[in-house]
Amino acid sequence: MATFLLLGGCGSLAPATPADAGTESATSVSDSGNDSATAHTDGADSGTGNADGEMLSLGGSFNASALNVLDGTAFVSSVPSQAGGINSNLSVFFSDKTSLCSTGVRRQNETVLVIGAMSGGPAFQAGTFTDTQEEAPGQAYVSVTALNGACANQSLGAASGTVVITSVTSSAVSGTFDVTLLGDAGTLQGSFNVPLCDQAFSYSCQP
Repeated sequence: MATFLLLGGCGSLAPATPADAGTESATSVSDSGNDSATAHTDGADSGTGNADGEMLSLGGSFNASALNVLDGTAFVSSVPSQAGGINSNLSVFFSDKTSLCSTGVRRQNETVLVIGAMSGGPAFQAGTFTDTQEEAPGQAYVSVTALNGACANQSLGAASGTVVITSVTSSAVSGTFDVTLLGDAGTLQGSFNVPLCDQAFSYSCQP
């Protein structure tokens, strides 16, 4: 089975495998769209589904067969801006492990798909985000991370791409993504609809 990381961002824009352990608390979102899902606390396949009734759909020329999604969730956190204010960072997680909200997304021998975007201001705003290779509002990232038994990973970066957040409410987020990978590795596209995690989110390496 192939292992890889697709990364279209830098610094705090890649929360799937941070160097430091611990938890983060959720911050606010600016409601956009219908609040049709309940808050996510635990469980497998607990997303409300995209327009086709799926939590996640994947396409493109890149082989994403290594990812067998069992659970999905999302998390919004505050990020200090370079101008001295506060930005809002949305991270959407899909994994071949269950209980992402309660256990976290840094698990031994796990494969994780991360879709994210940074919005200006303390409340996340839905919209279109582009992979600009900068840590700034408007930035998007998409990654697939394969972790080993020590939560270390292998990596392959994204050259460019776009994430469109179509709806973000106090309990759910949905959108689409389309990225082109470095090194002629192909493209990765899809759509998603998952609940927001409503508790402190862990990035510690877990079994």
